[in-house]
Amino acid sequence: RFGKQSAPTALSHGSDFEKLLCLIEFDTITRTVIDKLVKPILVFTVDGEPEENPRYQKVIKVAIHHFLKHDLDFVFLATNALG
Repeated sequence: RFGKQSAPTALSHGSDFEKLLCLIEFDTITRTVIDKLVKPILVFTVDGEPEENPRYQKVIKVAIHHFLKHDLDFVFLATNALG
């Protein structure tokens, strides 16, 4: 995605994550071996920009969406400290 075409948002990052889950090249790190379900623990690390910061409502809603859609056991959102 080109930065000039669209500003990154929680929804665009969520959409990118869903596309990543569809790629066969990422199956070994995103899915279980036996039943090919998404692995039950999801860890997101973000830069801390306003559209990515885990304390903002839109980011939390997208994380909840992934949690429910993929029947996850745990979602962890972490942000890098400034500086």
